[in-house]
Amino acid sequence: MNVNAKVVATLGSEPITVAEAKNYLKVDFGADDALIERCIVAARAYVERYIDATIVQATIDATFSNIEFENELCVDLPRGAVSEITSVTQYDDKGVGDIIEEYYLLPSNRLRIPDYNATSSALVVRYQANMDAVPEPIISAMLMIIGDLYQTRSGSVMEASTSEVNFSVAKILAPFRNTIFLG
Repeated sequence: MNVNAKVVATLGSEPITVAEAKNYLKVDFGADDALIERCIVAARAYVERYIDATIVQATIDATFSNIEFENELCVDLPRGAVSEITSVTQYDDKGVGDIIEEYYLLPSNRLRIPDYNATSSALVVRYQANMDAVPEPIISAMLMIIGDLYQTRSGSVMEASTSEVNFSVAKILAPFRNTIFLG
């Protein structure tokens, strides 16, 4: 089975404000506020991809293909704590969708469909996911990434090596990688 998760919409606010990032960066002027905001968004997106979890509330479409199950289907929904399933649709090989009404969200973000039609070619699950509270180490890693992005915004590497920063970020984020956040 193959799975592809795509963030359709980000609904929540960033876990770090421009003021917090400016304080970390020791920036006391407003000319770079838009740049710093973009660095915050890029840092959050990087961390979300790295730990395979959604930090801010987002709508996600998870598409499962090459499904080889009969009768009951159970799949793990990627990208963190699922707060609500919006829709579950199975598609045949012609792309015609059929909404599945009976499904259950189990612990650890596992979706159970009791009467799954094995002839479908794809299953698309739309759901809301987010962390209830972003752990401080993740905030620290994001601030480090923001600092790196801000300092190297011209595309050239300054005196500090980005691999050193990335190594530190990786060490901070390691405990959160591939971890299911249940809130």
